Amino acid sequence: MSNSSHTIRIAAALIDDDAGRLLLVRKAGTKWFMQAGGKIEDGETPVSALRRELREEIGLTLDDGDARHLWLLLRAGCERTQSYR
Repeated sequence: MSNSSHTIRIAAALIDDDAGRLLLVRKAGTKWFMQAGGKIEDGETPVSALRRELREEIGLTLDDGDARHLWLLLRAGCERTQSYR
């Protein structure tokens, strides 16, 4: 599937522990915390993108069966520079 110039596809992980804490990450130079993950590149499946991003960002190896799809969010008119509060 080819990405249009107006579509950003991402895969993000909800990673929790036995105490119910959720892992959040912060990009260098930013003040916002977010879920680990990132953009899905052309030709990648969401799971393969998530595997790659988790390995690159936090050194986590995602085994087969460790991930499951939770939801899909579509938002029209979302600009990359838009901030959420």
